[in-house]
Amino acid sequence: MKPEEFAQLADLLARPEAPCPDASVRSSASRYYYSVFLEARDELKEKRGLRFLKKHDVHKCVREAFEFAKGDKSLKLIGRCLGDLKQLREHADYDIDVAFSPGDLHDAKDLCTRIRNSLSSADLSKCVDPLCRS
Repeated sequence: MKPEEFAQLADLLARPEAPCPDASVRSSASRYYYSVFLEARDELKEKRGLRFLKKHDVHKCVREAFEFAKGDKSLKLIGRCLGDLKQLREHADYDIDVAFSPGDLHDAKDLCTRIRNSLSSADLSKCVDPLCRS
């Protein structure tokens, strides 16, 4: 499976005619996050040789690999955007007593697109192993 398939599913779930509108919109935000989180994780593995075990906080490690990048603001921005998108995902998944607005969904899709576009041209050699193994 390719991680971008999660974003394709998110687009389907975000449609107004999707069943269970609130659950579909919230699930859409979650799928946008996992689409780019998994892509970023896999790119770090393939291009930088970084591997994270289940015992690590993989979400935090992936984000920090970008946030702590040496001298590359675009990589740091990817890390910040991953963090922002994760917060939106957590709001969608856990704060079910608080509305998840159309603006929240728009932000989730926009962050997903920005991260994916940035990853396609990123020099991951500047990413840092947050576990200090390399």
